[in-house]
Amino acid sequence: MKKQMAILLAGMLAAALLLNGCAAGEGTPQKAEETESMPAEMNSEAESADKEEESVEETEAESTAAVSESAESRISPVATRQEALDLYDKAFAEHDFAYLLAACIEPYGQRNVVFLAPGGSMSEEAYWGEYDDSQGRYYDIGVFESYSSEITAETQVEDTKAIEEELLQAYGYSCTVEEAYEVTYNRMASGTEGTAVNEGYRAQMVLVDGSWYISKMW
Repeated sequence: MKKQMAILLAGMLAAALLLNGCAAGEGTPQKAEETESMPAEMNSEAESADKEEESVEETEAESTAAVSESAESRISPVATRQEALDLYDKAFAEHDFAYLLAACIEPYGQRNVVFLAPGGSMSEEAYWGEYDDSQGRYYDIGVFESYSSEITAETQVEDTKAIEEELLQAYGYSCTVEEAYEVTYNRMASGTEGTAVNEGYRAQMVLVDGSWYISKMW
């Protein structure tokens, strides 16, 4: 009888140990799977963020390229410094950066568009609406409608080689500057409720291949 009881107890102990072993064996792989899934999720989030950033950069590049192509196909270079300022102002009245690009020496115009353009964060129509409202509030003229600029003074820059070197160093842009002037001009902003004049703006303008371009503004 005692022998039978001992055998029975030994069997029960072995069964209990076996069950505990199975429970532990089932829990361990589950934790390992959870641990392994965390880096995968983090990698997925990082890849998603990278793709979004790449998408924004591509949108900005495509937008600038499209505007540049439009400018080249529709707007001719101008023969006077005043006309270059007129083109620059027209970009804001017409809601078209192509005029700005045509008014400026190539790399300076591209930099202006990148600075001003929405970069894919909103539609172009929404951007221009925001711009018109903000300029109208700034000048207290209602809703902004247009700019017009008038040159009041000019000083010829003799050292055109220095300007060529500056363009090369700043933008990697090589050109021959035939003439250069620093101009002072007044700008009038017109809106639905009036006009406002700001005086004393300055710009550097260069003659390249027989046409005038804005190369710097202060």
